[in-house]
Amino acid sequence: MVWKTTIVAVLLITVTRTVSGTVARQLQPLEFEAATVKVHTSGTGGGGGCRGSDSKYAINASPSPLGRCVLNSASLTTLIGVAYSLPSMPGQTEFKVPERWMTSERWDVHGKAQNPQATEGELRQMLQALLTDRFALRFHQEAHETTGYVLVEGKNGPKLIEDSTEGQQNFTPDRGKLVFKRVPIQTLTAWLRGFLREVIVDKTGLTGKYSFDLTLPQREVTTDSSLGHSGSIFTILQEELGLRLERQKVPVVLVVIDQAQKPVND
Repeated sequence: MVWKTTIVAVLLITVTRTVSGTVARQLQPLEFEAATVKVHTSGTGGGGGCRGSDSKYAINASPSPLGRCVLNSASLTTLIGVAYSLPSMPGQTEFKVPERWMTSERWDVHGKAQNPQATEGELRQMLQALLTDRFALRFHQEAHETTGYVLVEGKNGPKLIEDSTEGQQNFTPDRGKLVFKRVPIQTLTAWLRGFLREVIVDKTGLTGKYSFDLTLPQREVTTDSSLGHSGSIFTILQEELGLRLERQKVPVVLVVIDQAQKPVND
């Protein structure tokens, strides 16, 4: 019986060590295998992002190399937005910064994962760790509201019909209209945010994928006087899609930077 007890004890110790090691690895923050942070000096345009094994890109996009985060001419606030997947359309995310450089100065940040098959979420965690380490970043989020629009069903209900056919989701301009193919309603909402440069929240309750045409409206200032204009996006949405925009207080993300410092140039 003594030898059996000894074997059981050894097995328990081995299992405990294995579990403890696994937990420790899970708790350890993900980090890039190699990374550089440099002041942007080239004067070229900014952009970029993190490309994981599960990332999806639009046709003709120029993504970063697989397993890397490549951001050029990015402010600290832009880096935070990418690292924490904050809404990027106008007005959706607001920053409260203690120093001007956090929004005005630009950086080139390149990070490479040890595993080229790292997911986009894992790469974003690595970028978060880099911001903590190199920028000494600390921030918090607060509940905040601003005036915007909600997209809701029109008086007589939506005119959209679900499209269950196979094929790519996309939308393209075509002779004075936008042609949407097999898209969720969030795609329309995102386009409206960019067009109106307003915060817009989807409250239609529509969950399918839809194909439809939308007449390209005249770009306009969103005031109450524009709501009934024949070329207005408000009128076009109602007449063509059976949807409408209502002016309301809507939630936005308010990011308050508590601490950050300029990193040493690599």
